[in-house]
Amino acid sequence: MNNWFKILVLGLVLASCEDRFTEVDTDFGYDYFPLEIGVFKTYDVMEITYNASGPDTTRYELKTTITEMVEEDDINYFVLKREQRPDELSEWEIADLWTIRRDDFTGVTVEENIPLIKMTFPAELDKTWDGNAFNSRNAAEYRYVSPTSAIYDDLLNGAQKIQVQIADIPQNLVNRDQRYEVYARGIGLVEKNYIVLNYCTANCGSEEVDSGIIIEQILTAYGQE
Repeated sequence: MNNWFKILVLGLVLASCEDRFTEVDTDFGYDYFPLEIGVFKTYDVMEITYNASGPDTTRYELKTTITEMVEEDDINYFVLKREQRPDELSEWEIADLWTIRRDDFTGVTVEENIPLIKMTFPAELDKTWDGNAFNSRNAAEYRYVSPTSAIYDDLLNGAQKIQVQIADIPQNLVNRDQRYEVYARGIGLVEKNYIVLNYCTANCGSEEVDSGIIIEQILTAYGQE
């Protein structure tokens, strides 16, 4: 009788452990990269473009909406309509169309016909991957890092965030390349911050920017149409 009791207890313990492991293993973080037709997000965007004539600053609002799903080669692609307007009093105008997709291992955005692996699953801190693995560009090491607090946190209603570090080359004599994106559970992309600058190295002043771009894109609203 005692042996049967021990076997029963052991079975219950193993079943309990299995349930806990299964629960943990099922959280791959897919909801950081949600795909649902009709979902929209709006952002405030600032772009500073540097060229021979100096910096040129542009501010506008960006709206992204998942409008439809297209199946091709057994892969579901979602169309991301991108619209812009200079301010809230103006009408939205279509800027371009991107596609996004997600499978068990990756979340991919095709930007101007260039597929970029924005996320990999499970989404875990310090995990790295090649964001350019699906295109012909040089390898680019993306990494999950902890995000900092931001002005839009109240808008997220406590949704957990994770930050994707795309590049982290601090300013030096030649260039600066520091880029990251932040994703929130159940929402998706909430922030994009790119600083890519090339410095003049001959016949110019110290730290003079020769070319480059700065982009700050911050979430302002999201919902379902």
